[in-house]
Amino acid sequence: MLNNAAVLKIQDALVIVMHGNMNDHSVKQMQHTVLAQIEQTPVSGLIIDISQLDIVDSYMVRLFSDTAQMAKLLGVEVFLVGMQPYVALSMVEMGLDIRGIKTALTVDHVFEILHNGVPYAVRRGAPQ
Repeated sequence: MLNNAAVLKIQDALVIVMHGNMNDHSVKQMQHTVLAQIEQTPVSGLIIDISQLDIVDSYMVRLFSDTAQMAKLLGVEVFLVGMQPYVALSMVEMGLDIRGIKTALTVDHVFEILHNGVPYAVRRGAPQ
């Protein structure tokens, strides 16, 4: 476990649950830990759960994006889940870019995508 995050292996994915007020050091520590875990434990997905974060700043988003790019180079699909609407609004207003990171509402949605290749909402017949 990291300072403000828990790292779990669930099925064939690494799940990072971010909680509390993250600072620059703890986000950077998360990046190093995640990359080491991917090297040690083969996984097909990396899920970064930010549902418990009230604030996501530009440095944090850049590190999430950088981590996603690094994980993709190692053959791992990356998802950012649990984004609060006001966090999404802030990210758009700041012009932050999360290219390379797929998003999903919940961790369950990610496992649906990883195992079936079909987004949960599409499988359930939601309009596309």
